[in-house]
Amino acid sequence: EILVFDNGSDSVVYERVRPYLERGITWIGSDVNHSAIWNFGRAIETARSEFIFVLHDDDRLCQDFVEKQVNFLMSNHEVGVVTCNGYLINELGERTGGLLRPNFKTSCIELYRSPASVAIIYASDHCLPFSPAVYRAKFARAKNLREEYGKVVDAVFFCDLAKVCALAYQLQPLYECRVHGAQDSSYFPAIELERLTVYFDSYAEGSLAERKELKNLLMRQHTSRQLIRIYRAISTSTLELRFLPELAGVTHRRFSFLAATSILMAALLKRINIWASQGKFKKHKNFSP
Repeated sequence: EILVFDNGSDSVVYERVRPYLERGITWIGSDVNHSAIWNFGRAIETARSEFIFVLHDDDRLCQDFVEKQVNFLMSNHEVGVVTCNGYLINELGERTGGLLRPNFKTSCIELYRSPASVAIIYASDHCLPFSPAVYRAKFARAKNLREEYGKVVDAVFFCDLAKVCALAYQLQPLYECRVHGAQDSSYFPAIELERLTVYFDSYAEGSLAERKELKNLLMRQHTSRQLIRIYRAISTSTLELRFLPELAGVTHRRFSFLAATSILMAALLKRINIWASQGKFKKHKNFSP
């Protein structure tokens, strides 16, 4: 059974889907526009199957996606959610040669058994792909999507799920992830990123080692964001920094001068390597590397 949930698109979208409706696909629309989060929650509550899968409208599945992911869940009863790696495709649907997670080992599976282990992935500037996730229905319905977290709601949702089941990441690419300039994930408001940091710091339970690693990653991530804001303020000649209002539960800032030094040195070395590759350094006649 295929259900198409539309959260209030223009009529032209329905007209494009109409030919498929005659072949047994069901359209579930909305008279007014709602958020994607609302639409996702509606899909989960409507479905009555053992497994639930909700795909973003600009991604595509590989032929063996359903069989491999469902078979994995049926063989691993402790896992409530399994997502997967993906091939990157452009606006025309052509593979670019890149992967969401490069340098993986064939058939390798990563397991996450605590909220902190999930948070570590996001604090490392990676993610668990939300679009191709397949859920056991009972676990997907056990946790609500926290709409107040906006665009970072997927990270919170996966952390909440890790409190009741294990999550798995199939590193073999089984879907195609479209990358384009107009996609929603190209920009995240600073206030939502700060709110996510507070959530990770307060609710991402895990072992002592996981909590220590997460704390260090959050400090580095926060420091990096602040350095970017300072750079933008200086480069636009405004010399004005507008700091975010304090969020509930935040009693201290996580800026680290040690982390800032490390980040700036890494950025400088990267820039030097780029200049060197472009031939911007003239070799001295007495210099022998």
